[in-house]
Amino acid sequence: MQGTKDQSPRALTLGPCIWCLDIEPSCIKYRLSQTHCQHLDLILLGPSGFARPIFSEFTPSWCFFPGRLRMRALRSMPLTGVRRKIACESSKNIEYGTDMKTQKRFSPELLDRFRRLGRGEGEYEKYIPWHRVGRSDPSSYGRSHLWRRLDRQHELLSDLELIVFYFSTMLPSVVDIREQFPLKLLNAKHELDKPRWKRPWSNIHYPGTQQIALQMSARHPKVSSKDRSASWVMTTDLLITLKSPQGCDELLAVSVKPNGEVDDGRTHEKLAIEREYWKLRQVPWLLITPALYHSSVADTLRITTGWAFSKAASDSGITHVAMSADQLNGRSLTYAYETLAGYFGNRETARDAFWQAVWCGRLPIDMRRGWRPHEPIRILSSEDFWRLNPIASRRTSWPA
Repeated sequence: MQGTKDQSPRALTLGPCIWCLDIEPSCIKYRLSQTHCQHLDLILLGPSGFARPIFSEFTPSWCFFPGRLRMRALRSMPLTGVRRKIACESSKNIEYGTDMKTQKRFSPELLDRFRRLGRGEGEYEKYIPWHRVGRSDPSSYGRSHLWRRLDRQHELLSDLELIVFYFSTMLPSVVDIREQFPLKLLNAKHELDKPRWKRPWSNIHYPGTQQIALQMSARHPKVSSKDRSASWVMTTDLLITLKSPQGCDELLAVSVKPNGEVDDGRTHEKLAIEREYWKLRQVPWLLITPALYHSSVADTLRITTGWAFSKAASDSGITHVAMSADQLNGRSLTYAYETLAGYFGNRETARDAFWQAVWCGRLPIDMRRGWRPHEPIRILSSEDFWRLNPIASRRTSWPA
């Protein structure tokens, strides 16, 4: 990722005194308390310093990164008979305490350390991103997120990356997503060249970013310290592994940028190197910007991700939800949950199964509707549903 930026609230630093929001099980009383701060280790306040109301059926799942606490997603958890401490997003600094934000800068020595640690190597649960969320790495421009999927924790460096990651997880054929994937500097084998596979590109070496930059008469990024300089290791934000109908693994490279950043000359030049890198390897490359998807779809993904990634419903349960499409079309979410609860036994399990069916495309609803219960459900054709996903429809913001 070459400096992905997004507009994010300022950091909240840890201090000796922690504010919290107590929500009673009845969700009637909201209060701010400092009296029991010794029992808490999570804190976020509302934009004006007051607690923002949160629905009683939500609890936050947190992400940790240098000097900050952020809400990663909302996960369902029943509150009956239990007193949950819930917090809200912050947009103000707390003046007391120690700012944990690191002041590290990238240097040739740091890149050497990344290589020694095996950054950018491995597949599936053994993969280690080149750039990581932690105090040992220089901070990124965006708001970082940690997200656990299957057997590995994914490390996303901006809100935009998180949304595009959600779009990626919806693909029915996805088997692996590697974030912050490093591109080879020098000539190297194909990323799919594995001993167990016999492919047309076996034992063929493809040019690295240094040679590509030279051929394009472009300036390759560099990083320097007092004693030396070295070529910067360029990365692709997401490298998605897909399973083809023939059972073979295929790659899809995705870069994420805010609207308008591609118009910057230097950014465009670096993206052109990245694009050529994957083109020579016959790997599709997409440049995803917020202009390619509806903001309401992104909001729906962000709000419902906790339900979609909760305990997986059975195949028969997902099939039952999909077969109920005609019955649910035009009705509210409340009606859908109550109707499906008769099959699943409770409303919470029905809600999780509903959104899991939506995310995998078995229940193709219009995700622009939002998640609010009173809004009607509109069933789309499968083609129209996948058009809402810029990765599934292979849209790109790269100039033609």
